[in-house]
Amino acid sequence: MYTPSDEILNRPKELYELPFYTGLPENPITIDWSCGSMDEFLKLDILTLDGAQPPEEEHWRANKGVLYTDITKESFEIYSKRKAKFQLVSIVVNAYSFRDVKGVIHAKPYNISLFPFSKREKVQYIPIDYLKAISMSEINSRSSIYIGFNPFKKAYGVFSPGGLMTGMNIESDMIGFIDNTFAVVSPFDHNSVTPPFIQDSKIANDFNKYRNRIYFKAFKTLKPRKIWGCDSPIELFLLQAMDYLGLSPMIQTMIGEDGYIASNYHTLWNDKKLRREFKIITEADFYFPEEKLAVFCDSKEFHSSDKAKEKDSLIDKRLDSIGIKSLRIYGKDIVDSPMNCAKRVESVLS
Repeated sequence: MYTPSDEILNRPKELYELPFYTGLPENPITIDWSCGSMDEFLKLDILTLDGAQPPEEEHWRANKGVLYTDITKESFEIYSKRKAKFQLVSIVVNAYSFRDVKGVIHAKPYNISLFPFSKREKVQYIPIDYLKAISMSEINSRSSIYIGFNPFKKAYGVFSPGGLMTGMNIESDMIGFIDNTFAVVSPFDHNSVTPPFIQDSKIANDFNKYRNRIYFKAFKTLKPRKIWGCDSPIELFLLQAMDYLGLSPMIQTMIGEDGYIASNYHTLWNDKKLRREFKIITEADFYFPEEKLAVFCDSKEFHSSDKAKEKDSLIDKRLDSIGIKSLRIYGKDIVDSPMNCAKRVESVLS
């Protein structure tokens, strides 16, 4: 649960001058998935999380190749025989870059988490009869949020089914917008789950296991499950400043020796075997693909020792060998003035 100690600390005063940094109006809000902060496959993968999940072959056959948001009679019969139970799981988006476009507030995602519905501060399971009686389409038509959702501490706040409330005085990047809700079934057949289309066949098997383990594993505790986004507040601060200058990098990007570029699915890339197979050089906090610039936000805690500096230098040399420039910015400098740091990025890009 969110408490005052779970707030994002050391916020630079400069950021409070940004539009809608605090005090969002009660206008409709939409998440701009078309921005370049993540690769196209990641966007498509997240947007397919709808209705009852995961998509098993048995349901594809029973529904003649079409799966619907609301549960069908055919799927209901399959789940009933299995005595299945469900958890409702929301895709919670933290956003930045709020701007008014003809009365609608547009924003870009900087973090995506999965979070289950709860009752009396415990994870809630629902039976198949209840799932049939409700409308998933209707649930997803509501503008629901979590007030005080900190992805860096995996802390969640008060659930507001009606969206923004009058007089809210909270930093807009601490609001968790529910973009979609899906129903996770247990148990399910891991071997019959139909994965999304993956162009890179080398990663397909590992990615399918990752989806089953992260997207479709039942929640046991009320702890948000982060699947993509900035890893630290200093990254968020720099991102907000860069956006103010019109700079739009990819967030958390894996870079391989052959120029392989992919958004970082956190636990997927924890696999050392997979990193070796793809000859991953590093994970850039921000990456500008057209200009081939990798930006790193280096905290003093992890990057000040001689060993860490030597490691960073080796990474920079390996990136340089494949035509990618590196720019390292210390966390203290970002906290002191994210705008000055963003101007350093702008200078290198130009």
